[in-house]
Amino acid sequence: MRALSARELHERLARRGVPGREIEDVVSSLRARGYLDDRALAYNVAASRANALFGRSRAAAELMRRGVERGTIAEAVARAFADHDEDDLECRAAIKLLGSQSSPDSERARVRLARSLLRRGFSRGAVRKALVSVMGAAAVENDDDELETDA
Repeated sequence: MRALSARELHERLARRGVPGREIEDVVSSLRARGYLDDRALAYNVAASRANALFGRSRAAAELMRRGVERGTIAEAVARAFADHDEDDLECRAAIKLLGSQSSPDSERARVRLARSLLRRGFSRGAVRKALVSVMGAAAVENDDDELETDA
C-alpha cells in the first residue's frame, strides 16, 4: 500500500462506482483529518526520487502523473533537492549505472549511460558533466549533437 494523492483517491473511488458527491465528502473528510495531504506526499515522493539518484524533472513528472498541482510540485521538488548537489547526484547515478561493465570507455557504453541519465531526469548539461567526470573529457568531446538526438 502506498500513499495516494487526492486525484488518485478520487479516480480509484470513481472506478469502484462510488457516487461523485460521496467521493468529494470522503476526500474533504480525509484532508480535514490530515490523512490526505498532497503537499506531504509530493515532498516524500520527491525526496525518495532524489535519494534514489533521480533528477528533478523525473520527480516532477511522477508527481504530475499522480495528479499533484504544479505549485505543490515545484515547492516539493525545490525542498527535496535543496540538500543535494546536482553534480554529485548525477555522478553517483552514472557510477551506479555503469556498474561493472567490462568496457565502460566504449562509445556504446557512453551512449547507453547518457540515455539512462536523461531518462532519470537529469538535464543534458548535467549528463554531459557526469560523462566527463566518470568517463573523461576525451570520451565526451563530440557529444553535443548526440545528446540532442538520443533523448
